[in-house]
Amino acid sequence: MDKSISNSTHLKSWKFAGQLLLLTAIYFVCGRLGLSIPSQDTHITLFWLPSGIAVVAMLVYGVRLWPGVTLGALFIVLSLGNAFTFAAAIAAGNTMAPLATVWILKKWCFDKNFSRQIDLFIFIAAASIGMLVSSLCGTVTLYLSGILTTDAMFMAWLFWWMGDLLGVILAGPILLSLTHQSRRVLFQKPLETLLCVFLLGAAGWLVFCTDSSDYSIALAFLPLPLVLWVAMRLGFSAIAFATIELSLFAAIGTGMGEGALGRLPVETSFVTAWLYIVCIVLTGLMTTTMLGERMAVEEKLRKSEASLRSSNIIANLGSFELDLTTEQWQATSLLESIFGLDRFSDHSLAQWAALIHPEDRQAIIDYLYHEVIGGRTPFDREYRIIRYNDQVERWVHGLGMLECNAQGKPVKIHGTIQDITERKKADQLLTDTIAQLGEKELAKTRFLAAAGHDLRQPLAAAGLFIDTLKFTQPSADQMKVIKNLDQVMLTFHEQLDALLNISKLDAGTVRVENALIDVVDIFKRIEHSFTSVALKKSLGLKLYFPMQHALIIHTDMSLICSVLMNLVSNAIKYTAQGSVLLSARRRGDQILFQVWDTGIGIRPDHLEKIYTEFYQIDNPQRDRSRGLGLGLPIAKRALELLGGKLECRSRLGHGSVFGFCLPLNHIQYTLTKQSALDDTGAHINQLEFVRGKRFVVLEDDVMVMKAICGALEAMGAEVACYLQAEHALCEAQIGQADYYIVDYMLGGELNGIEFLDQLYQRLARPVQAVITTGNTSPEFVRSIPSCRWSVLHKPVSISGLIARLAVPNQ
Repeated sequence: MDKSISNSTHLKSWKFAGQLLLLTAIYFVCGRLGLSIPSQDTHITLFWLPSGIAVVAMLVYGVRLWPGVTLGALFIVLSLGNAFTFAAAIAAGNTMAPLATVWILKKWCFDKNFSRQIDLFIFIAAASIGMLVSSLCGTVTLYLSGILTTDAMFMAWLFWWMGDLLGVILAGPILLSLTHQSRRVLFQKPLETLLCVFLLGAAGWLVFCTDSSDYSIALAFLPLPLVLWVAMRLGFSAIAFATIELSLFAAIGTGMGEGALGRLPVETSFVTAWLYIVCIVLTGLMTTTMLGERMAVEEKLRKSEASLRSSNIIANLGSFELDLTTEQWQATSLLESIFGLDRFSDHSLAQWAALIHPEDRQAIIDYLYHEVIGGRTPFDREYRIIRYNDQVERWVHGLGMLECNAQGKPVKIHGTIQDITERKKADQLLTDTIAQLGEKELAKTRFLAAAGHDLRQPLAAAGLFIDTLKFTQPSADQMKVIKNLDQVMLTFHEQLDALLNISKLDAGTVRVENALIDVVDIFKRIEHSFTSVALKKSLGLKLYFPMQHALIIHTDMSLICSVLMNLVSNAIKYTAQGSVLLSARRRGDQILFQVWDTGIGIRPDHLEKIYTEFYQIDNPQRDRSRGLGLGLPIAKRALELLGGKLECRSRLGHGSVFGFCLPLNHIQYTLTKQSALDDTGAHINQLEFVRGKRFVVLEDDVMVMKAICGALEAMGAEVACYLQAEHALCEAQIGQADYYIVDYMLGGELNGIEFLDQLYQRLARPVQAVITTGNTSPEFVRSIPSCRWSVLHKPVSISGLIARLAVPNQ
C-alpha cells in the first residue's frame, strides 16, 4: 500500500513538472511571436497573448503554475540579450499580473463558461486591473535601465497595458470556451466554419494589409458583418477565434504601415488599432453571450413548458380562454379531451353550456353571468359534465379570472378546468368509510351501554340488600362478613365502571375534581383491594413510598385510583411468579408513580397497540375472565385529563414497568381521618336523616325496588313504591313525600326525568330527588349536566343515595 501511495505521488509530481514545462514553452513561443510585431520598443507589442495564456492556466489548473509563467517570461527577455536582473524584474511583473487577475476573478465569482453577460464584464474588468501590475513594473524597469526617457514613459506604459489587456481578452475566451460541446458545434457546420475563416481572412488582408489610401478608414467596417455572422451562427469559441484572426491581420498590417490604419502617425495608428480590436472583440463576445443567455432562457422556458404540460397531464388540467364578445373559447388539447371534443368541434359558449350536466347547468350559467361577469368575481366552481364523445358523466373544477378592457367592460375569461372525477370518488369513499366507522363506534357504545345497564340492575339490588343487612343489628362476625361483601361489591362496581368511564370519555363529560391527597391513602386503597388477589396467585405485592416526608398531590382521587388499580390489576394478571411493586418517588417537583412486575413482558411491536380499546395480546378467543381490554385505554385517557402521560418499558420474558408523573403539591396539608368516626356513628347520622321521613321510590326492577325499600324501612322511613311513573302521578298523596328516588328508565311511557318535571310543575316548589340509572350511553352522559336533579349510576349504595338527597337540588 505504501508503495502504491509513493507511485501515485511520483506520478503527480511528474504531471506537475510536465504542466510547468508545457506552460513555459507555450508562453515563450507566443511571446516571441508577439514581439515580432513591435509598437514602441522591442519589449512592447500591440497584444501580448502570453498574458491571456497565463491567466487561463492559473484559473483552470491553479495558481501553483506561476513558476511556468515566470520561467517563460524570463527566457523571452533573456533571449533579447538583456541582463538577468532586468529580465527577472520584467518576469516578476508578468507573473504578478495574472496572479492578481485570477484572484479578482475568483473574488467576483466569475463563471469560466461565460454563461452570463456579466461574466464577460467581470473578465474584462479583472484583466484591466491585473494588467496594471505588469505594465507598471515593465515600464519602470525600462526607465531604470535607461531604455525609456521620462517623456516616453506614459505612452510606453499605455501600450504595454493595452497589449497585455488585449492579449487576455483575445486568448482567454477562446481557451476557456474550448469544450467538447463548442467543438461539436463547429464540427456540425464545417463548411460554414471554413467559409467564415476564409472570408474573415480575406477581409482582414484587404482592410489591413493592402494599399487602401483611396478608401481611407471606412474599409475597417467591412469585417463587422462577418464578425456578427460568426457570433450568431457558430458560438463563443468561433467568435473568439475569429477575433484573434482579425486582430493578427490588424496588428501585422498596422505594424507594417499598410492598410486602413497603417498610414496614420505611429502612435495614433497603434492606439486606433488597439481600440478597433477591442471594439471588434467586445461586439462579437457580447453578441454571443447575449444570444447564449437568450438561448438559456428559452431552454429553461421549454423545460418549464414541458414540465407544466406533464403536470397538467398528470393532474388532468386543461386551460382555456373565453372571448366574451364573440362567445368563442380556445382550449388546450388536454381540455378538449376532458370534454370529449376535438379541434374541429364547436367551441362556443353555448356548446360549453350544453356539456354541463342538466342538474347543474342552470346554476352554473347563472353563476357565470351574475357573479363572475356581473359581480366581477373569479370563477371557482365544481360541477358535472357529460362528455361529448362517449356521454360519460365526469366531475370538473373550473377556475377563471375575468379580464376587462380600459372602460371596465368584461372582455375575456382566462382559466383552467381540471377533471376531479377520481378525487370525487375517493372523497365519497372516504365519507362512506367514516360513516361506517361511526356506525360501528355507535353500535359498540350502544352495546356497552345496554350491557352495562343489564349488569348494573342485579348488582344494584345486591349492594342495596347488603346495606339493608347493616341495619338488622348484625353480630360482630356477621359485620365482618358484611364488610367483606362490601369490598367485593366495591371491586365489582369499579370493574363495571370501566364501561361507564369509556362512555364518559367518549362523551367528553368527565369532570376532574381535584383535592389535596396523601399518597398513603391511595396506597392503602390499592393494598386493601389487591392483597388477597396477589396472595391467591402466590405473588408478592410490595408498596414503596418515602416515610419521612408526606407526598401530597392535588388531583382527582377517583381518577388516580382508577389508573393505579388498572395498572396493578394488569400486573397481577400477567405475572405468573415473582412480585408486583407499586412505588411513588419524588422527582424534582413531581411524583413518579411506577408499577413494576416480573411477568411475561410485551413485545416491542405491541407497545403502541396495548392502549387500543378491547385489545388483548394473549386473549384471541376473548375469554372474559381475562377482562375486557379496557384498563390501559381508560388509564391512558384518564391520565391525559390529569395532565400526565402513561409510559411503558418492557422486556419480553422479564416483565414490564408502567409509569407516569404528577406535580407535587407543597401546600401545608392536614390529614382528616374519617376513621375517627366509627361505623356506628355514621349509621346513627344516616338513621337520623331517614327516620320518620316519607320516601317515594320509582323503580321498574322489582329486586332493586325491594332492596331500596327494605333498607329505608329498616332505617325507620315511610316508603311508597311504584313501577311506573303514570301510576305514581295518579296517587293523590304523591306530592307529600319528603324525598324521591327515581329510576331513569321506567316501565311506562314517561322516564324518571319526565316524571319529576311533571311533579315539579304540579307542586310549583322544589322537589328533593335523586335519579338512578344504568344507562351509560354517551348521549345520556352528555345530557346529565343539564339535568335539574342529581344522577347516580348503578350500582348505588343506600349511603350514597342518602348523601345525595342531603344536598339540596338546584
